[in-house]
Amino acid sequence: FPFSWHGYQEQGNFAIGENMACCNPVVISNNGSLPDNYGGAPIPMVNEGDKESLKKEISKLLDMSDSKREKLGIDCRKWIIDNLSIDVVGKQLLEILELT
Repeated sequence: FPFSWHGYQEQGNFAIGENMACCNPVVISNNGSLPDNYGGAPIPMVNEGDKESLKKEISKLLDMSDSKREKLGIDCRKWIIDNLSIDVVGKQLLEILELT
């Protein structure tokens, strides 16, 4: 889980994308750059520090049928490939460099 500690906010958290790429559904919070990095992903996003919402979203994942959780995991992997794969990010970087 992304965290905040004495004003420090985790800014990227590769573990989120790595887990999604491995077909593991995750729950994220809206701290740091996570909304920018993972906004639009098929995963729940809770408000930072909202323990009840976090508990609720984790419970939803645990209570899902295996087939529904598996489909969500597959959707997570597809989102990563479509949005954050090296091919996609490389193309975006090349477009930026060509503008300069």
